[in-house]
Amino acid sequence: MKFLNYVPAVLFSAFLVTSCDDAKKDEKVVTETPAVTSDAGMTSTTVRYSGDGNRTVVTKTDVPTPVATTFGKKFVKADKVEWVRYDPIAEDNWDMDKDYYFVNYEMEGIPYSTWYTPEGEWIKTTTPFKDIKGLPLAVSKAIADGFPGFEVVEIDKENDKDMDMYEVEMKKGEEKAKVKFLPNGDIFKAKVKS
Repeated sequence: MKFLNYVPAVLFSAFLVTSCDDAKKDEKVVTETPAVTSDAGMTSTTVRYSGDGNRTVVTKTDVPTPVATTFGKKFVKADKVEWVRYDPIAEDNWDMDKDYYFVNYEMEGIPYSTWYTPEGEWIKTTTPFKDIKGLPLAVSKAIADGFPGFEVVEIDKENDKDMDMYEVEMKKGEEKAKVKFLPNGDIFKAKVKS
């Protein structure tokens, strides 16, 4: 019977080995386009991350009206607001297939990021998670069982229309993992780089 307890760990380990991407695919900042000045005199820069789309910091006037309106109605008390346009690329790690806008902001000192379609439809809201001890027990157990020896680097709690999840970035030496866990400890998505 104890053997059955190890089957999920063995299967998951096999999944991780087959999921490893090319090391070049997940490097951080790769290129930066020259700064562009808008008619309002504001400067925006597009930053390109390997494995992620282009992210361009934009002014509120550059954001489609439905997006700004939806955000403004829902998050009246938001401060330190920064708008970003996200343009996916073919090798985007999370398979986002269209442009989005997201906004980084704070409410009562807590940082958030909220994503919208250009039409103003809310996609998700994320916030950094302070302490691994506050994770649901099932998620903590899944990390310990599925990623022995990995150090947790960053945790974001995500909320979207359909579910809540925890995006956990981990490392062990040169190995890196970014895993989205459901509150029950199941893995929703994972990418691992050795």
